[in-house]
Amino acid sequence: MLPLLVALVMPGAFGSVTLESPGGGAQLDLPTVEAMTLTASPSDGPAQMKTWKGEEAVGGKKLSCTIRAAMPGITDANRRLFDQSVEGMEKEAQRDGGDSLIVERNGFKVRLSARYFTGGGVFFVESARGPIPYYRAIVAEKGQEERAKEMLLGATFRDNGSGWRKVYESGFPTGWTYSFAGIDISIPRPQAFEKLTAEKTRDGIDGTVYYTFYGDGGASSWGVSDLYGAKRETVEELARRPLPRAVDYSPSPRIARVDVVEWRGQKLLRQSGVYGNGQFERDWMSFTLRDGNLRLYTASLTKDKKAAWPATPFPVEAVGTPLKGEIWAMPAGTYARTIDLGGEAKFSYTLYGAYAPEAKDDVFTLSDEAYLKAEVFVRSAARKTTDGLNLDGGRFVAKAHDRADYRKPIDYQWKREGKSWWVSLRWLGGDNQRKPTVYREEIVGTEQGGEPFVMRLWAVDTDLNASMFRDAVLSCKGADGQPLFKEYPAGTIGAEYILPLHKQRFPMTPSVSTIAARLGEGNLLLSGYPLPDGVRVVPSLNVTHEDGAKLFPHIGLVLGALFPDTKPSSDKKFKLTRGGKELVQRVRREYKNRQGKDVVVTAFELEPGAYITIVQQKGQPESWRTTLGLDKP
Repeated sequence: MLPLLVALVMPGAFGSVTLESPGGGAQLDLPTVEAMTLTASPSDGPAQMKTWKGEEAVGGKKLSCTIRAAMPGITDANRRLFDQSVEGMEKEAQRDGGDSLIVERNGFKVRLSARYFTGGGVFFVESARGPIPYYRAIVAEKGQEERAKEMLLGATFRDNGSGWRKVYESGFPTGWTYSFAGIDISIPRPQAFEKLTAEKTRDGIDGTVYYTFYGDGGASSWGVSDLYGAKRETVEELARRPLPRAVDYSPSPRIARVDVVEWRGQKLLRQSGVYGNGQFERDWMSFTLRDGNLRLYTASLTKDKKAAWPATPFPVEAVGTPLKGEIWAMPAGTYARTIDLGGEAKFSYTLYGAYAPEAKDDVFTLSDEAYLKAEVFVRSAARKTTDGLNLDGGRFVAKAHDRADYRKPIDYQWKREGKSWWVSLRWLGGDNQRKPTVYREEIVGTEQGGEPFVMRLWAVDTDLNASMFRDAVLSCKGADGQPLFKEYPAGTIGAEYILPLHKQRFPMTPSVSTIAARLGEGNLLLSGYPLPDGVRVVPSLNVTHEDGAKLFPHIGLVLGALFPDTKPSSDKKFKLTRGGKELVQRVRREYKNRQGKDVVVTAFELEPGAYITIVQQKGQPESWRTTLGLDKP
């Protein structure tokens, strides 16, 4: 029988490309595949950029190399194009788990971007903006990784007549890191992550797992996984399954131990056990940490029975403590909560805020963000919150002010239903850039089991916050588990709309728009309130109160907002008095509304800085004079 002959395909020698700095004095020698093709740009005239490309295959496995360099005399426009090509190549190597770091040797500095692929292969990009502007891209298929690394590490340089020196004096760079729940850990290399799909029915995982593997499949290995879109589970619930199961301890993973270990100021959930069967049984261990966005990070270690655990940054040998209760702070989110003071003194709500608010001096702080403040007051704190509000008498009394000003309420709505009540108010303040901003506050009060509860919500007045407040108010329940309000109180029968600066209050029959429109510095257009006879009352405010008797700028802003792109008639003469005293700031004009009908618009200052605009069809009686406390004509 003839012996079997095996032909070994050996890789050839490296070629090389030598680059010089545009100003002279520095040279860089870069190993490449043996056969490289040179192209220059532009094709006619002196070259401003040069590109070398080449490829080889050993045993069917490809290794390619591309070098691009800027030449002396390159124009600014072409240099920008060159820099964009370098940046694009760096980003390509850094995505999906790739990374970069700076390698510096005797003042010569390059950026190395690298990504090892999950199924084998590697992508290196070495680049510099100066003194020699260039990049070298090396792409190797599985089986060619070591030759690609040898090509990369063979780079040498010299400057000012010195001898040739290695760019990578200490071999392949170390110092690569991975962000494990915001904590940087050392990893052997930048590894592309793999997107895994878990079987939810088997694994209990609800989300997408990204897994990064740092092993060679030998006696021991390890990897890190991120679980995005995780459910809001307690640590006890998480500890009942291997985390995350999608790393695939297969078949039949068994948990032998669960405990907690300290690591870099954090508490890690440690699990360990075995998987596989018979002679194929192996050990596994995992360390899990959850970040503030409910994302789970798990380091997973595996090994043969007689092998040592792989070297990792995690406390494999640390003495653990039993898992008892929650070890991670739950992030802020939308939670359903019940405040139980004993007996029938219970109040429930659903709101964005802290996972487990604690009471201090009978005040539960649910949220203390810059954009949302939410509190629940109980016992004495609740009573103090409602001091000065005439609620027991069945009527909410708003504090009166002499004139419009910042931080004074501009309007209220309120309603009582049995032992529960609701108040909404708005005022004009300033944001962190001192721009006039309308703020909204809503308060829900109730008595349950003889104890008062008051929820206070505060935020900038926006549609989103108004919707969130609406949901929170509707979620409030008493001890019987029933909602305090069957419908959101704003604009419902039995509610009242109060304008403290106008010294007006209306029994609520229609809804009132929720957002106050700003009309320039200190000028606000509030809701349009219909009276029963079809007249529309539009309140507005000028808190700066700088109107002049000639031009009436505030009234002009209001009319411009109500009737944009509509030319009015000339001002009509009319008389308007209250208590025999003539209202000086007043305007009457005729417009056509959106339906093309003629409307008469009357605008006037009712109180200092507080204005009313009346919109009614032409020819209708002026019954609004009586409603607003004005004299009959």
